[in-house]
Amino acid sequence: MTAPATPSPSTPTAPSTPHGQPAPHAATPAQHADGRWAPPCGAGEPLALLTQHGKAQAVAAPLAAVGYAVFTVAGMDTDALGTFTGETPRTLSALEAARTKAEHAARLGGCRWGLGSEGSFGPDPYLGLSGWGRELLVAWDAQAQRSIHAACEGAETNYAQTTVTDLDAALAFAAAAGHPGHGVIVGRPGETWFCKDTPDDPGAWAACVQQALAQALPAQGGLWLETDMRAHRNPTRMAMIGLDAKVSEREQGGRTVFRVRLGPYDDKAAAERVRTKLESSQIEHTLVRIQR
Repeated sequence: MTAPATPSPSTPTAPSTPHGQPAPHAATPAQHADGRWAPPCGAGEPLALLTQHGKAQAVAAPLAAVGYAVFTVAGMDTDALGTFTGETPRTLSALEAARTKAEHAARLGGCRWGLGSEGSFGPDPYLGLSGWGRELLVAWDAQAQRSIHAACEGAETNYAQTTVTDLDAALAFAAAAGHPGHGVIVGRPGETWFCKDTPDDPGAWAACVQQALAQALPAQGGLWLETDMRAHRNPTRMAMIGLDAKVSEREQGGRTVFRVRLGPYDDKAAAERVRTKLESSQIEHTLVRIQR
């Protein structure tokens, strides 16, 4: 499904496609003595990404295909805007957080374009029985002082939490979450057995859980487990972030439009649900059948 976003006075638009050869991977910047990061040269229009969780691997290739050279910058602790596990409360909306990251990225990168990403997760909006992910990318144009947004959402997430009372239940939850490929967090912030960066090795993770159970069961009767939703610990989330970056530019009827591809979906009913949401938002769209 494609959804072209028509430029209008109230809708920020992207510039014309940059010149230069697209880079197949994220470019490597250099850092100045004052802490700023120098954009790469000769690889397309520089686009600075502020991330602590390796998101460049998801967005670099799609954006390189349309002429942007993504490079990562440091200099701001993005966890200060809020954490999924709640150590730092979130005070901004997802859009505000992503835009804040994008603005800082452009400043730290010393270039026109900055990119910020933000995800949010909860129960699905239909029955509330499964997880649902929402990913937002914001590109900040420091020259024009405007932002461009791309978003996608869907049930393609392993977002889940549970309370367990034995190791077998913990192992079953971890397997369903995709561990060891996906991280699983043990405990909550403030609990003495809380472990956020749990080991990937199944045996080491089981030992971590056993130690936590020995403390948690006498204290509160159960041990809290949750999927790690940080991008570098969650390949499923990383894939959805990559969908946000799949934007193409074309001329249509004498105007420039930007197409965002959503899907693919396993069945027509799922695609029709997305179509209904696009219609309610007055977004032009076309349903495309994919040859398998």
